[in-house]
Amino acid sequence: MTVQNLIDKALILIGVIAPGETPATEERNDAFDALNNLVANWNAQQLPLFSVKLDTVTLTGAASYTLASRPMRIKSAQVLAANGTAQAPALIDAVGWASVTDKTRTGVFAEVLYCDYGYPAATVTLSPRPAAGTLEIYSYKQLTEFASLAEVIALPPGYERALRYALAIDLAPEYGRTVTPEIAGSAQEAKNAIAGLNAVVLGEMQQTPTAATKQAA
Repeated sequence: MTVQNLIDKALILIGVIAPGETPATEERNDAFDALNNLVANWNAQQLPLFSVKLDTVTLTGAASYTLASRPMRIKSAQVLAANGTAQAPALIDAVGWASVTDKTRTGVFAEVLYCDYGYPAATVTLSPRPAAGTLEIYSYKQLTEFASLAEVIALPPGYERALRYALAIDLAPEYGRTVTPEIAGSAQEAKNAIAGLNAVVLGEMQQTPTAATKQAA
């Protein structure tokens, strides 16, 4: 889904456009600004929004790698070997990493991955250390302002609906539209739902990740 798709769905909700119609460029641009203001406002209300982002790291056998941007929590990871095969390492915490006795061992794939979640930059370490290939990390990162209408976004379940209904309510006065009780109720329900989802995500960040079943010998 793109930002443009999300905006068009919000405009359809309040009858500015019909399904299949395309809004004017000015309408989309105004809605784009409103959407970014909405995201900033919710973050300011301590209702942090998360999106799932992909980071790729070129593996060189290094002892550790600094991620380009700090994740809130790693969702999953995999190592892609040069021959196209892939394997997912187990995500472990500091205790699990401390139990890895030989941190210099090398291999084609990593059995475990540890992230220190450092601020402002997070560092990941692998065991065994792959000398080549690519590490793909999918993680939750705080959603900030969107860069463009064409930006592709991957949102956790429920986020699209919450943003779409809230944006529709914000845009309605500009077009002289009345927000129906159904839209208002759905907007509040959706916002409450992502508040509950955030509690789960934030709770998982504080929990101990599953230790690897296979440790370095």
